Amino acid sequence: MGGKVVKTSDCSEHLGIKRTDGKEHNFNIKERIQTARRTKYALMGSGVHGTNGLNPAISYQIYKTYVIPRLTYGLEVLPLTKSNIEELEIFHRKNLRHLQSLPERTSNAVVLLLLGALPIEAEIHKRHLSLLYSIVSCDNSKIKDVMIRQIATNYDNKKSFFSRILNILEMYDLPSINYLQKNLPKRDIWKEEIKKKVNQYWNAQLKSEARNKTSLKNMNIENLEIGKTAQVWNLQNQPRLELRKAIIKARMMTGAYILQSDKHKFTHFVAEPLCQLCNTENEDIIHMVTSCPVLSTIREKYYVEMKMEILDSIDPIKWNTFCCNKMEITQLILDCNNFKETLNISSELMTKIEEKCRNLLFQLHAKRIEVLDALNNK
Repeated sequence: MGGKVVKTSDCSEHLGIKRTDGKEHNFNIKERIQTARRTKYALMGSGVHGTNGLNPAISYQIYKTYVIPRLTYGLEVLPLTKSNIEELEIFHRKNLRHLQSLPERTSNAVVLLLLGALPIEAEIHKRHLSLLYSIVSCDNSKIKDVMIRQIATNYDNKKSFFSRILNILEMYDLPSINYLQKNLPKRDIWKEEIKKKVNQYWNAQLKSEARNKTSLKNMNIENLEIGKTAQVWNLQNQPRLELRKAIIKARMMTGAYILQSDKHKFTHFVAEPLCQLCNTENEDIIHMVTSCPVLSTIREKYYVEMKMEILDSIDPIKWNTFCCNKMEITQLILDCNNFKETLNISSELMTKIEEKCRNLLFQLHAKRIEVLDALNNK
């Protein structure tokens, strides 16, 4: 044109979404992750990170407000593959681990449940359902004609939005498109219904996955809920030291705190499982919390405080019945929700016990590190 060569492009951008001849979802996934990563880095200065940052519950709300919308923008209109979804999930879970200072080996399900967070797949499904409402509720007859034609001709085409939305409606036991056309609820009622159904579905899915993890045997999985932060992160108006204590407790209760018995497994039985502090028993979480004689001074001081707090409020017979062995005591200290119903513990008492247990575990951790450092420096 005008003596100049007009270059053709195989990629263009429309409303923030890259359009290409093929596999445009791959281009957009990379773009969305890069944008979300830049957004998260920009928020780090305000304390949205792990240790020495904000309370994970607050950090997650900020992350949910600013990062997730940028990560999922426009993805509801693209035919994402399972590998695309998994790529987004890996990025999402990595961020949630970072906010909670949890290591990579922590169960995927509990990383989400501790914060009451949804997987990215669920967040994208919510955007699908929101777009569906906008289409059904619009007054444009041409758009509705396109919708009817697409449902009739592309109901089995996995690349079609309407094929995907039919599966999503069935997945969450939501009304069909035909029903919505005849009985369209108000937008706020529809949003509440979506939230309820999506939370119920993923709550069941994540709990089912968590129950099969032996690393979570000391946690009360049933007490965790989507949309509700776990008690371990209930740290409103607490000093930063309390956050560090809570991080240690979270690692212990999720089985991510490394002891000698863990090293023994990870090194294919090369490392000795014997406790390096006392050399009397294999060092697992029960030994550290209830048995190691080197930690007895710490244990006696802080464990007695916790026990007296409980006995001031409940019948001693209940204590002797339900907390009569080392495993039960360990489960109580790691997650007092294990005995909330059996001991009939009030919410106010639960908060006090949580604080005592958090302090006990942190002091045991600090003493253990101190003794190990002294042994290594000999």
